[in-house]
Amino acid sequence: MRIVYTPHAFSTQAYGGITRYFTELAAHLARANTACDVTILALAHLNAQLRDSPADGARVIGAYVPHIPNTGGIRRLLNDWLARRYLAGRKADIVHETYYSRARLAPAQSKVILTVHDMTHERYPQSFRRSDKTAEAKAEAVQHADHIICVSEHTRTDLIERLGVDPARTSVVHHGCALPAWPHTRPLVAQPYLLYVGDRGGYKNFENVVRAMRASQHLRDVQLVCFGGEPFRGERVIHFTGGDDILVSLYRNAAALVYPSLSEGFGMPLLEAMSLDCPVVCSNAGSLPEIAGDAAELFDPSDPSDIAAAIERVLFSTSRAAALRSLGSERVKRFTWERCAAATYEVYRSLL
Repeated sequence: MRIVYTPHAFSTQAYGGITRYFTELAAHLARANTACDVTILALAHLNAQLRDSPADGARVIGAYVPHIPNTGGIRRLLNDWLARRYLAGRKADIVHETYYSRARLAPAQSKVILTVHDMTHERYPQSFRRSDKTAEAKAEAVQHADHIICVSEHTRTDLIERLGVDPARTSVVHHGCALPAWPHTRPLVAQPYLLYVGDRGGYKNFENVVRAMRASQHLRDVQLVCFGGEPFRGERVIHFTGGDDILVSLYRNAAALVYPSLSEGFGMPLLEAMSLDCPVVCSNAGSLPEIAGDAAELFDPSDPSDIAAAIERVLFSTSRAAALRSLGSERVKRFTWERCAAATYEVYRSLL
């Protein structure tokens, strides 16, 4: 089986969950299945993960080209042209598009797979710039795909309802989770602190966490640490960016991860925290209950008082925190890249 991954995500994302997903998927398919010939068309990519940790076992065609401002459109057109030429000259059984493309790059004899990660652009258009055309590109990519993988049942239901997709064209395959086991994880912040991971705008609902902590007299001495997103400063808030070594340290030494999103297609930080013995306190919205199961303290994300109460139940109860750590370490075992790759391979095989 000849499998090719397109350049889309690698040419636009320096770091992030989508490119981590595809590099892990490609590597595990290549290593675990000798019947798979796996190629990543990275071409002129800017992805630091692929540059620093190539997908072991998979063939990577392309080179790292540092980001140059105002050249995204040119990079995309160049990569599309090169990918079409490559795919036209070599028979690929499966072409897995790594992000939403308005045009099909694969020839007619190849089967095109698309992964839909979430439907937040459709649910919360006000959270994105007017110039953001992700929803339109997704709708067109869904139309020309032969099959669509959804990363959660919640995302699959959303996709079917909002874009009218035939359920028979869809499958659910959960992500895996495997942060590097960095040995040196000294505390970077005085404890105790709550950890927030990811962007903070719009549907991410970060402001309600801040409101919850301000309103609670019991949380006034608790620091809030944020990792990722745009740099910022705030009262009793510390911001970090960087690589996995910093993120692993923050997870391991946090009193809890707080994740208040109104809509997530999957929610990778939940599993990352569980894998590193960090209790999870999260929203009861979107896919988060599906992924967390009974291994998280849930709250109503629209109610700051409920958020504060959930945080307090974990921070001020050693038994509850210990229980969540134990439940989390078991829960995360269900989400491995080996399982993700095996289930994805079965989707590929079913189309041939």
